[in-house]
Amino acid sequence: MLKRSVQTGSYFNDDYFDVKQMRMLNELYAGRMEGMTYEQIKEKYAEDYAERTRDKLSYRYPGPGGEGYLDIINRLRPVIVELERMTDHCLLITHRSVARVLLAYFKGLRRDEVADLDCPLGMLYSLEPVS
Repeated sequence: MLKRSVQTGSYFNDDYFDVKQMRMLNELYAGRMEGMTYEQIKEKYAEDYAERTRDKLSYRYPGPGGEGYLDIINRLRPVIVELERMTDHCLLITHRSVARVLLAYFKGLRRDEVADLDCPLGMLYSLEPVS
């Protein structure tokens, strides 16, 4: 439900597609560091930057609403259940941290592989079910 994703989804006609907006697909929220670049965080919050670098999976951004990858994993559980029940095609427009978690799940990766999964921006992934 963030601006870029909503704009991308606006190209899909509601008459032909069942378009839903889901907060669960929003990008990880960086708490008091939201909107800062990694370089700015490194300069202003060097200790936090180092802690996140040491353990990206377990790190949670400080401040109200701050999240980490473990929060994203928990947030996406109902989405994954719904995706696994689907019998038709589905397009998800989402953000990098969410894409990492979803890709890791459907690729059968371990939880400790999630946060560092290579997931370039602007990428389209196609997942097809197998028996």
